[in-house]
Amino acid sequence: MKYLSVDTLAAYDKYPFSKGQIKSFLRQRKENGLDEAVIQLGRRIYLKEDLFDKWLDSFLVKRNTKMIPLDAPIIKDKTDILDTRLDDPSLKLSVRVINALSKINIVRLRDLMKVSELDLQKLPYFGQTCMKETRGIMKKFKLKFKPLKREYGQKE
Repeated sequence: MKYLSVDTLAAYDKYPFSKGQIKSFLRQRKENGLDEAVIQLGRRIYLKEDLFDKWLDSFLVKRNTKMIPLDAPIIKDKTDILDTRLDDPSLKLSVRVINALSKINIVRLRDLMKVSELDLQKLPYFGQTCMKETRGIMKKFKLKFKPLKREYGQKE
């Protein structure tokens, strides 16, 4: 039986978790069932590798050699994508972007499609970095912003 520290576990290529994610699992170990695999010696925490593997198999689903948490949203069609909330952790948007958009009642991807890039650039505290993040999400799901209205006589 092999015992692994949090640092060792995070450095292992076998597991797709960062040190922070592992610490989060450990903080919630009583709720998520990881408690059986944990040994605590003073302030140090070690995990039994075989029990951790068993817990991991029950916690994750293997699809196409990728490990996806069971509670991750499975998006079936485009309407599901459009109903995804911007504060969903799977989107990985910064708090600044989420807060700026929620101030103008944009809480889902569907709402984001109803505004133009120019409208977003006019928002206070919504700079280039926020715009880059927002464009990245739209590109990831192959969505487009509301097109700008052209003035009469303006070329495309």
